[in-house]
Amino acid sequence: MAGKVDAIIICCSNITALNTTIKYGWEKGIPTLSFTGFTTSPYSINTSVNYRLVGYYVGAWMAELIGEKGNVIVMEGIPGYSASDQQNKGVLAALDEYPNVNVVGQLAHNWTSQIAQKELSQWLSTNTKKVDGIAVKSSGETGTLQALLQSGLDPIPPIALGGELGALCYWRNNPDYIDEAIYAWPPGDEIELGMEVMIRTLQGQGPRIQSLLVGPPY
Repeated sequence: MAGKVDAIIICCSNITALNTTIKYGWEKGIPTLSFTGFTTSPYSINTSVNYRLVGYYVGAWMAELIGEKGNVIVMEGIPGYSASDQQNKGVLAALDEYPNVNVVGQLAHNWTSQIAQKELSQWLSTNTKKVDGIAVKSSGETGTLQALLQSGLDPIPPIALGGELGALCYWRNNPDYIDEAIYAWPPGDEIELGMEVMIRTLQGQGPRIQSLLVGPPY
């Protein structure tokens, strides 16, 4: 580290990619905080929403919305990143409780609307299976919705909505499209929690446990 720093704060990190850096900082007396997900390093402090629980809520809601039967596409963020992995596991765990709900596709949108649109458009163009719902994680809702609107499907199947304004505007203009949104992103409350934890750590009041997990913000 060329310059002097007092703390390292990372967001949405890959669970292992920064472990060497985190350990190096710890050896120099520099604490690392990871928010919106965790790392596997024993030297980081982690604060995060319980994204597995969020995913479970999304999966259960989707299954109930489509009448507990039908075909669902699951779209996660970035595989290998804890917030994405945990939410994806939660979605799949919930859907698995409904024997008449089938996961017919699993895609990754890399937390980018353009990639969500591209990946879903490609899937729809090469698959003939009926799609009854799409369990997509933020921030891929707008791209997912754009792909559906361009697909020619009528009506378009429901998707999970979180914090993407473009998709929320569509719902506002089409209030019968779905019955609720499940909000977990952008993680404003997580940032506040993480900063409070880091400030107290720098003041010598660090947490007694390594990871702090809180409930969904909605």
